[in-house]
Amino acid sequence: MRYLADITMRTKEYESASTYVDSAFVSLENLYYHSLQVKDEYYQDNIQKEVRKEKLSREKERARWQLLFALTASIIAIVFLYLRFKVLRGKERRKRYTAIKNERYKNGILLRDQEAKERQIAERQKEIEHQRALLEQKSVSMKLIQKYLLDRLDGVSTLMDGGERVSISDETWIEIEKYINMTDGNFMERLRTFHSDFSEEDYRLCMLVRLKIENEMIGKLYNITVSAVKKRKSGLKKNGFMVTDPKVDLNQIINEI
Repeated sequence: MRYLADITMRTKEYESASTYVDSAFVSLENLYYHSLQVKDEYYQDNIQKEVRKEKLSREKERARWQLLFALTASIIAIVFLYLRFKVLRGKERRKRYTAIKNERYKNGILLRDQEAKERQIAERQKEIEHQRALLEQKSVSMKLIQKYLLDRLDGVSTLMDGGERVSISDETWIEIEKYINMTDGNFMERLRTFHSDFSEEDYRLCMLVRLKIENEMIGKLYNITVSAVKKRKSGLKKNGFMVTDPKVDLNQIINEI
């Protein structure tokens, strides 16, 4: 502007100066507008750069958080799967241990049961052998007593044929009773306990029946007939043992005592 004023003063061309001034103002305005436009573009560009930078920063931050979240979720999932695997493995081990323990327990029970059964079988076998020995001893003892009584009865029968009567003494009956108790499980003691109202003749008849002495020999001992022996047995069954069943005889009752 100062340059235009100097030119105007020297040339005295005021109209041209006015034109130059207007042109200068237009140029200045254009220059100013252009500078503003450049400045605006600069600021816009800076703002866009800042925006892009902020956006990029946010994206990086988001990506970092996403990565951190993914890593955390992965770690949690891995830990969960590990713990789940450990729990399932522990359950499987406990289940297997319980199964083995139960199997051992069952095997132990079966073994103990088997051993107990074997012991019972062995004890039963011993008991059977013992009972067999007792039965053999009892059979031998009964045969001896039977032989003794039969010999006595034969002697009685022989003497009765000669007109004399011979009976077994009380001492002999006592010995026979003791021998029966020793060899037949205290039979006479049990009989006297349960039937204390019997007479001695009833006890002796029971001993003869227990020794399986036939009615004919008993008749010879008491000097009575076989029918009288049967009648005496029937009376003892009904009045002594209170049994009225005709299908049950005295022999069966005494053998079951």
